[in-house]
Amino acid sequence: MEARIRKIGNSKGILIPDAVLKQCDIKENVLLEVKDSAIIIRSKPLNPRYDWEEKFDKLFSEEDLEDLKDVKNKFDNEEWTW
Repeated sequence: MEARIRKIGNSKGILIPDAVLKQCDIKENVLLEVKDSAIIIRSKPLNPRYDWEEKFDKLFSEEDLEDLKDVKNKFDNEEWTW
């Protein structure tokens, strides 16, 4: 399918046919990703924490997590039941 890029205010966009949106189960909000010079449009998952594990993995290495395993705090020592 071919589409034309249109000027929309200070931005640009394309019109996506309703049949395509239905086929992809896209209702209102989407996620945009650029990968290998391609724009990927996905339906946004209902779970707001769907990508937390992936983002967490990017923040910390296995070595960082190993260093944190022995860190204690007041809550762990006094309030939490293991």
